[in-house]
Formats: sequence, C-alpha cells, structure tokens
Amino acid sequence: MPEAKKREMEKKAREWTINGFSTESVGKILEDFIDSAQADESAFVEAVKEKKDPSCVIPVIEDNSAWLTYIYLNILKMAVDENDSGHKYWMGELSKGMPRGDIEKYFRDVARKDSATKQIDFGDTLDKNDAGKRLLYVMPESIGDVFMSTALFESIKQLYPEYNLYVATKPENAALLEGNPYVYRVIPYIAQMDNLLWLEGAGDHKGYFEIAFLPYVGTQKILDYVHNAQTKIAFEIKD
Repeated sequence: MPEAKKREMEKKAREWTINGFSTESVGKILEDFIDSAQADESAFVEAVKEKKDPSCVIPVIEDNSAWLTYIYLNILKMAVDENDSGHKYWMGELSKGMPRGDIEKYFRDVARKDSATKQIDFGDTLDKNDAGKRLLYVMPESIGDVFMSTALFESIKQLYPEYNLYVATKPENAALLEGNPYVYRVIPYIAQMDNLLWLEGAGDHKGYFEIAFLPYVGTQKILDYVHNAQTKIAFEIKD
C-alpha cells in the first residue's frame, strides 16, 4: 500500500476514534440521555415525603433560596418554592444574619424526631397484585452508580422473567430510571433496606420481595448473599 494511502487511512481512523469515543463525545451522549428523560418526579416525591432524611448530604449551593428549597425537599421531603410561608420565614432569618448551619440543624432535628415517631407503611409503595413475584435492586446513590446499574437490568430480567423488577434509590436519582423497559417500578430507598431479612422475610416476618440485591453494601455491612434459595447463576460453573 502506498505510504500516502496509509497516512490517509490513519488520519480517518484517528478522526473516527476521536469523534466516537472521546471524553467529549461519550459525555455528550450521556448528557443527552439524561436530559431526554422526561420523568414526572411528582409521584416519586409524593411516595417519599413521609420519610424524612436527617442524614442527607447537602451540596454547595450559593443561592439562599435554592439552598432552602433543596433542604426542604431532601431533608423534610417537602416540595416548596419561594412563595411558601416557611420558605419566606427562613429567607427572612437568613437576611437577618442567621447562619445556615443553625437552620440546617433545625431541619435535621425535625427530621430525626419525625423519623423516630412515625411508622412507615412500606407496603404502600408496592404493587398489591404482584406479591411473590417481586425482585428488588437497591442502589441509593450516587447518580453515576445508578446509571451504571442500568447495564445489569436486562440480564436480571432474563434470569427472572417472571418477576417484577423494583429499583430503590434516592429521589434525586429517580428520573434516570423512569422509562427503563426492564424496571417495573422505582421506589424510595429507606434505611430498613440495609436489612436483607427485612426485605426477603425471616421467621414470622413474610418480607416484601422474593429476592433482593444490595450491591451498594456488598459483604462489608450485611450478608447480602443469603437468599430464599431461588438465586440463579448467569454462567456455567466448571470444576
């Protein structure tokens, strides 16, 4: 092959690689995918509004109004805007010089008190008609881990075609899963899900799912390999 022809092919190969697999190209694909998810988060927020999150991690948000809206939603599970009376009150306190830390502490104390006294009816987040045919995949955070998890859902459904796949995550990640053809329902993550026996049942407790996967904790926090003897292997085991 002539040297000029080789250089031309090398140039085209390099351009093809950059255009299809560079950080910018792949990042744009992921960005477009996330932005195109026209999810209605109202139902999800409604489902989690009774479960306060006193340990929620608050990101850096410069704008006071946006910061208040965020902690209302993510600590107290209340969807408010700048027209809400509580929002206006705290904006007034901030304008008087009240530290954000004091407000955040108040919100967390309210959430802890509420969580300690309120009984959560977890069954209300599940389909009443699919008892015995539920499978749960739990990935509370972060959005990157939730996104990577979607690569597993097709395989899970192939292994358990008769089960409805539920995915538990935090509200801010719900939109990423809406419209996924393999996910039956997205439900709110709650602390009780760290207990596999609470999910699958033990003793007199029937449980809520036939099988639950907790990849976010592995074997470091709980025994996530104790199942109801219905686990399937996706590959052949040879001696």
